[in-house]
Amino acid sequence: MSSLEYAVRAERAATNAAQSADEALNSANDASDSEEMARKWATKTDGAVAQETIEIPPEQEGDDPTTETINLYSARYYAALAEETYNNMQFDNTPTENSTNLLSSGTIYTALYGKADKSDTYTKTEVDTALSNVQSTLTFDNTPTANSNNPVTSGGIYTALQNVNIDIDDEITEDSDNPVTSAAIYEAL
Repeated sequence: MSSLEYAVRAERAATNAAQSADEALNSANDASDSEEMARKWATKTDGAVAQETIEIPPEQEGDDPTTETINLYSARYYAALAEETYNNMQFDNTPTENSTNLLSSGTIYTALYGKADKSDTYTKTEVDTALSNVQSTLTFDNTPTANSNNPVTSGGIYTALQNVNIDIDDEITEDSDNPVTSAAIYEAL
């Protein structure tokens, strides 16, 4: 049986026990002796209206299952706990750097409201049109040209680099300004 199946069984058992305990507590409220007994039980079990022992499956095959006793509380207990938790939550009125407090939806809305006006945004079509207009207004040089601020076409750069003739020396010489091969440097060392 999987852990999920055990969890479902435990939840069902807990629900049934809680319902039975709530019924017993409601019946106990009808009689003062029973009410006193219910109060003692609730004090003894930290407010629980019932206890249920569940079997926990072994973590490894061959191990024995374990049991755990859990306290079951009434719906009234959980409602009071939720209300107390909510009342103790701290909220910031504005997003605050490094704060661990919560923000309400209205606070977030107010903070974001003026950040990006929809009229300040552009559609993809508007952006594409604007970019194509920029491209058509540029003037390109076909070759690298001294003192030109125009962009150079890829073909112009390629052709210019193909026409560059660089002499590379195979040995280190005192009178040459040419670059030297790696092998020549290695030999010199």
